[in-house]
Amino acid sequence: MSDSGGASIVELTDEGFGAGWADPRLGGANGLLAHDGNILVSTMDSEELLSTREDDRQLTLIAGGMGAADGIAALADGSFLVSEWPGRIFSVTSDGVVETLIDSRESETYINDFILVGDLLLVPNFRPGQLTAYRVIP
Repeated sequence: MSDSGGASIVELTDEGFGAGWADPRLGGANGLLAHDGNILVSTMDSEELLSTREDDRQLTLIAGGMGAADGIAALADGSFLVSEWPGRIFSVTSDGVVETLIDSRESETYINDFILVGDLLLVPNFRPGQLTAYRVIP
């Protein structure tokens, strides 16, 4: 579980809250995704997509410059999708190249998080209170 205000990640166990760790680079930590033995973290404060291994807690920068980064999804080709509040979705390659795929800020169709189910990206829009679906084509 991410603690955006506390710049930390906390483990949840069957007994409740488990071990946690804080790092200034986790400021605004929001999206978390377990992927290939790593934990990917999107940060709203530093606008980054980071990777860490649970066993060493060393943070590695994948990409930056994504605004208030929020949701994360891994694609089969090794790239990622990252959402940003209030309204962008980025494609991020494994070597850190960022491309804006969707920018809905001008229309005030606010994006915060999303979920990828197969090749369908489901995006709840905080405003105007609707759900948008996109087909992800490899």
